[in-house]
Amino acid sequence: MASNFVRSLFLLFFLPFSGMAQDIIFGIETKYNFPINDFKEKIQANSFPEIAGSVYYEFPSLPVAAGLSVGYGIYGSSLEKRDDLYNGDSEVLRLRRNSNILNIKAHYKHYLPWVKMDRLFIDPQIGLSNLYTRYMIRETIFSEILEEGLDHSAFTMAYGLALGYKLPIEFKGNDTQLELKVNYNSSVPFRFLPKGAVETTKSPGENAVFHYNTQRSSLEIVQIAIAVVGI
Repeated sequence: MASNFVRSLFLLFFLPFSGMAQDIIFGIETKYNFPINDFKEKIQANSFPEIAGSVYYEFPSLPVAAGLSVGYGIYGSSLEKRDDLYNGDSEVLRLRRNSNILNIKAHYKHYLPWVKMDRLFIDPQIGLSNLYTRYMIRETIFSEILEEGLDHSAFTMAYGLALGYKLPIEFKGNDTQLELKVNYNSSVPFRFLPKGAVETTKSPGENAVFHYNTQRSSLEIVQIAIAVVGI
């Protein structure tokens, strides 16, 4: 499902503009995410960072731009030191879990006409969000990995709306812009794995077993973001 969605976005936004490279701009964005409402209670995280890359096509005769962004963040990380993971092995091992978020979104940026220089804009967006948790077991932080895998992964359709303002900056002679944005995001309800929601049990004569306490909610977030575009 995810691969087909990304392929469709690529065909929609980039193939028609392949010969118009002068109107295509790239950017990098840092975000700070603040979960709200039910999602804040269930994700067990008050805030978490995210970094994203973007590419936009700016229409020469219109105050609009269309594009695609891909963002990655970590909403939780935990470390356990256990001596009961494997049957017959009492050595203390490091069990690390990272809970990650991957966002793939299409954007339609519209500059508001009552502000000169095309500086104030709204940014409606829609796409996919993937929350997934991975685990890794090894003896020390520098040792080879003994075991790793995916605890849980879930996709959901996500959407949002941002209000932004851009400022010109000097960067290697390019027409570079600094964008400040406030963004509201939500999604279709789905099940995800919060930080610390995995229990590990071990029966005599067996390896440890993981038990997953997933939660169901919409992905509801307020973001504060700073982006550099036109790099």
